[in-house]
Formats: sequence, C-alpha cells, structure tokens
Amino acid sequence: MRFKHRYTFNAGNKKLEEYLTLNEIPFDLEYGIGVFEIFEDNVHWEEINKNANHYGLLSLVDAIYSTEEFKNAEWLSVRSKWRWAYPQPEGNMAYEHITYNDENLCDGCGSGLVQKDSFRMKKSPKWSSKNFLMLNWIADELFISSKAKDELQKSTLKGFDFYEVKKSTKDNVILDDVHQLYINDQLKPGMLEDSDTIASTIRCNKCGGTKFIYSGRGFKYHNSVFENVDVDIIKSFETFGNGHMCARKILVSQEFFQFIKKNKFDRNLEFEPILLV
Repeated sequence: MRFKHRYTFNAGNKKLEEYLTLNEIPFDLEYGIGVFEIFEDNVHWEEINKNANHYGLLSLVDAIYSTEEFKNAEWLSVRSKWRWAYPQPEGNMAYEHITYNDENLCDGCGSGLVQKDSFRMKKSPKWSSKNFLMLNWIADELFISSKAKDELQKSTLKGFDFYEVKKSTKDNVILDDVHQLYINDQLKPGMLEDSDTIASTIRCNKCGGTKFIYSGRGFKYHNSVFENVDVDIIKSFETFGNGHMCARKILVSQEFFQFIKKNKFDRNLEFEPILLV
C-alpha cells in the first residue's frame, strides 16, 4: 500500500510553482486552481507536508493498493464514482419523507432514516458501458443496469434484493433499465477507530449519535466481526459524513469483487481492501 496526496493551491503562488518546477513535480493550472499529486515515498513529500500551511495547500489522501492486496482481501469497500442525477422529489429534500420512514430522523446529523418505499428518478440513465451508479446525496445505495441485474440473479452471491425505481411520486410508473441493489444486512460494530482510519469523529449534540470522517488511509476492522457473516454484500454499522450527510460503507466479499471483475462491471467502481486485524 502506498499513500498518494492530491494537493490544491491558488494559482499565482509563484514560490510554490517555482519549487514544484525546480523539483520536477508536475502540476496543472486551470480555472485559477493549481493541482499536483505526490506519494509519501517521494523524497520531497515531507518538506511539502511540513510547509503545507506556508504554501496554502489543501490535500486529500488516497491509499493505493497493489494487485496482490486486492486479490488477498477477504472484504473490500465499494462505491461508484459515477454520481448521476438526484433522488426525487429533490426540492426541500422531500425524497427523505417519501422514500424513507423519517420518524427517527435527526435534523442535527441526518441519521435515523429507514427506507420504506422505492427511490424515484426523473428518468433512466444512459448506461453505455457502465452498470453501477450512485445518486447524488445518497452515498450508501447502489443502482444497477438490467444487464448487471440479470447476471447477479444467475450468480450464487447472497445478501441483496432488487427494488424497483419509480419515475415520480404522482404515479407508479416503473423506470426501465435501472434497479436498486437493495442490501439486506448490516454488520455488527467492528471498525478500529484509530487515527490511521479516522480523520475526525463527530458527535451529534441532538441525538448523541456518532459519525466519522474517513482519513483515506485504509479501513481496519476486527476479524471477528466477519466470522459469522454468510452474505457477500453488507453495510457497515458505523456511519460517515459531515453536516447532514449520514451514510454507511458498503462492504463486499472477495467473491463479489471477482464477479464484478469477471463480468467487466467495474467501470467507475472504486474498491478498497479492508484490513482485518
């Protein structure tokens, strides 16, 4: 595993631009924002990190895994990088009250929603060569094409159902070629809440709940929490997100991961191995 930092800075930072150029660190300038990436094993990273405030840098970190680490992982997290459209109706977040039971919704942190009805979309997506997506604002639900649904139905994978997606709240028109991959189960608590995994912890002063901000440096779980899990896709007990965003991580087995790769459904999907300790 390697750690890659993506730094941004305001264009016109001449001292930084000169430093990057002198040390042959490529950077892009567009729309007044500069961007460059650097691995922690780069000889210049410690100096850049030490002087980040001086240079006015903001960064995001990504864990970069080897092919062997993906192959050996018993469980992996998954998300779709293709965020398409918004749940309907989007005005005043009305979908929360139609798609979910909101009796226990906390207006402080966004926790407490339980799905009770189909998601709504304005129209079906144009999948092209893609087969998985996530809706904007919804970070813990996957939506799939009919092609992916057909292959999943033929597989021996377990832990999910298929829910219809409707066109609007005024009728029961079902959209073609888009389905919610409904995840049946939730994992027991088991994530290690250490500084490697968690950048910060948010405790809601209204409901007392806890959410986490992920560091980008890899997820760690107690091995024991997966011992009696007999499904191939499951949601984390822990919730993540800032502000009103409250989402669980989607975790899949190595078998699910290999199914995705074999069927070439992995375009725009991002997997991350889970470290079991």
